[in-house]
Amino acid sequence: MKKNLIFLLCFITQLFSTNQHIYAEFFQSEENTIDPIPQCEACYNCCEKDSWILYPFTNRLYLRNTSGKGIGYRGNYTTLGVFFTPKISCEWLRLFSDSRIHIFDNGKKAANIGLGSRFLIPCIDMVFGVNAYYDFRQAHHHGYDQIGIGIELLGPCVDFRFNGYLPINHKETNKYHRFHFGDENEFFFVTKESFIAVKGYDLEIGTWLKKRSLCDCLGLYFAVGPYYYRREDCGCDCDGVHVWGVTGRVTAQIGDYITFSINDNYDPTWRNTVETRIELTFPLGCQPFQNNSCRTNCDCGCLLDEIAAQPVNRRDIIPIYEDCTWVEWNWGESSDYTSISE
Repeated sequence: MKKNLIFLLCFITQLFSTNQHIYAEFFQSEENTIDPIPQCEACYNCCEKDSWILYPFTNRLYLRNTSGKGIGYRGNYTTLGVFFTPKISCEWLRLFSDSRIHIFDNGKKAANIGLGSRFLIPCIDMVFGVNAYYDFRQAHHHGYDQIGIGIELLGPCVDFRFNGYLPINHKETNKYHRFHFGDENEFFFVTKESFIAVKGYDLEIGTWLKKRSLCDCLGLYFAVGPYYYRREDCGCDCDGVHVWGVTGRVTAQIGDYITFSINDNYDPTWRNTVETRIELTFPLGCQPFQNNSCRTNCDCGCLLDEIAAQPVNRRDIIPIYEDCTWVEWNWGESSDYTSISE
């Protein structure tokens, strides 16, 4: 019963696929099946003749909902994104653009605009990529901006990713609060609440626990790595606030159109934060690549086109570090502040 259910789900998913050569291979009998890439028999055998399906659509629109608490932000948000790869004549180069807009439940907005390139290296069966993003986040009555850079080394078995984040322009927002107490409110104190965009980076290593194939629609991916954020000035005689943490994520890819993931982060500042994501993918046009990257002088170069079509994994939302300090009071030893702008 379980095998029949999996087969039925896979069959329904493939009916909506625009990759016609997959249909033909799926329905052909063993007697009539022709090896589609005889020049790369070693690689084809390595794939167990299952035609792994990683990321079948190079141009796509995706709709995502994120719930829970992340690093430096709270609240659920919805994402609308477009990933586009133009057709170029160069066989080993893939260019892409990636645009995302996020809307939080409280109406605040954020956005990412990125450009990148990925280089196919069939002789080592890997894809090397670089990217650059501009990020924006609306929070605490101000807008925060940052520049992000990324480096990737992606393969059929293991992936390595590095992302760096550098805030620019407006980096800090301060709010002052005055409190009164005692008889006739003769005592008071003033606090300063600061919201600071912090710079940092993260590293990640990931692998497929289970790849999808023509007869199995479910793929499982696991990734783990450290992250680091720093506030350079903490308003006192110190060298800033340093935040070290570790993050892990598990992603389930169900067919070509549904992705579900869980991200778990931990560090001493933001503590344990967990967020869940569900994403729907809508293809924009037909799949232009037909796994021709195997047709090289190297022994194994399969799936590089599909690997190069995967989304960029990075932190979409600029993290905000929150701090609260006393700046003035009228008993004991008061601070040097004599006037406070509320």
